[in-house]
Amino acid sequence: MTAQWRTTATGAGRPKLAELIAEELRRVIVVSLAPGDRLPSEAELAARFSTSTPTVRQALRVLESEGLVVMRRGANGGPVVRHPEVDGVARMVGVVMQLQGVSRREVFEARRMLEAEATRRLAAAPPPEALVALADTLDTYGERIAAGDAEAASREHVRFHDLVLELCGNRAAGILGQVTRSIIAGLSDTSIELLHGDHLGLPWDEAAAQALDAHRAIYARIAAGDPAGAYARTRQHLDRWIELVPIDQGDAVIEMIEPSRRDLS
Repeated sequence: MTAQWRTTATGAGRPKLAELIAEELRRVIVVSLAPGDRLPSEAELAARFSTSTPTVRQALRVLESEGLVVMRRGANGGPVVRHPEVDGVARMVGVVMQLQGVSRREVFEARRMLEAEATRRLAAAPPPEALVALADTLDTYGERIAAGDAEAASREHVRFHDLVLELCGNRAAGILGQVTRSIIAGLSDTSIELLHGDHLGLPWDEAAAQALDAHRAIYARIAAGDPAGAYARTRQHLDRWIELVPIDQGDAVIEMIEPSRRDLS
């Protein structure tokens, strides 16, 4: 797709020109450019927007901080388009949470609220392809447990939860699910802790089997078209998850706390 450019202007009471240029470049990147595409050089952009190269450079720094461009050096260098990665976005959101004193418990509870509501929405009208994807993940989860592969089982455990958000019919929920997953993974390797039963007084495969039973119960309610039941069962399962990492409300996001001994059902 050919990039469609607009010139811009500034004046009293309006944002700085660098901010307006960054806004226009951001629009062009989102609408018509792909990762790896090159933007015009700083000199070309300065001529296009009738401004100086330092102003353009400032605008490009804004986009670079957002993960939308990378500045390559050398004779063939210049601004190159990229797309932000979820982990980078999660780090930025995590910093904002730390600065505002958000607790670890609040992060876990936010994920629970998001996922429980997504489960309710999915169960209200479950698409056949969603049911197939969830069932496949449950089957693979059971196979990995039977094979004694804790790492692979852990990935399937996480995959089931993420699929609920991805398939609920709201793309924003899917993206927020990825962000919250990344933030939680940065706080502690929660999925591995859940599956390794040293925190539960159980062999890891028995702990994982409990989690798999809970996932199957959630799936059964989704497949039956039971939104209230799916919501309630998801809340019950995720309440157990939060209990595994008991965090006082005053604990900061940045702090680490050991999980307690609870079952996963």
